[in-house]
Amino acid sequence: MPTHFGVNQKLAGVYQPVYVDPQLTLIGSQSFTPIVSLIVFLSTTYKTGSMFTDPHSAAYEVMYSGSTTQTVSYVADPNSPGGQSGMWINGAPQESEETQEK
Repeated sequence: MPTHFGVNQKLAGVYQPVYVDPQLTLIGSQSFTPIVSLIVFLSTTYKTGSMFTDPHSAAYEVMYSGSTTQTVSYVADPNSPGGQSGMWINGAPQESEETQEK
């Protein structure tokens, strides 16, 4: 029997599909090794439960290293109007000397 490949996430004790391949079908026994990572991005257009292949904004991949916590930050470009441009960094943003003096 052909099978569609899918990925579930466990959130608040409930498994929900986050990806189901509409075309790929597998026949017979298959073995998969998960790559434990997640993609972080900002969006006001996606709703909970949305499936997508590409985020609409700059994204940052966080690899799972065995720790249960990870800090990433989006640092806006101070020269960009409205902070629409910036970059993701691993960890908390460093305070500027100007901020530290206040």
